[in-house]
Amino acid sequence: LSLATDLRHTMDALGWNSSADVDKADFVKLILEPEVAQIVEAVGVDVVSLVDMAPTLFEELQRDLTFEDIVDTILNMRDSNAARVKDVKQQLRAVRALTIDSEMALRSAIADEINQFKQDMNLVRHARPESYDLSVCSDVSSEC
Repeated sequence: LSLATDLRHTMDALGWNSSADVDKADFVKLILEPEVAQIVEAVGVDVVSLVDMAPTLFEELQRDLTFEDIVDTILNMRDSNAARVKDVKQQLRAVRALTIDSEMALRSAIADEINQFKQDMNLVRHARPESYDLSVCSDVSSEC
């Protein structure tokens, strides 16, 4: 039998609606079903790699997967498939997007830290000196 036929019969037997679109969480649950994992591995696809690829797959499509999308994804992930320029470009886009997201998050975190530091410095600068007990700092080399 074909991958599509096997997958459809197995999904139906497990109570999955093969006519309904599948979101990322359900895609991962589906692929991790032991019967589905056997079918996926039988066509030469590493189940762990397929699950790891789910976030990137859904990010690129920006929609839920149809049954046909699932079959195409499994067939495209076979070990016997050589990487094509299209695949490398796809990976490059994914890495670029993750890098941009990480950079923006890092910039935001640094800006927040700098702002907090400025606020703390302003508090120290405007604090009244008489509110400090400097008697504990009798030795010049000791830290206060």
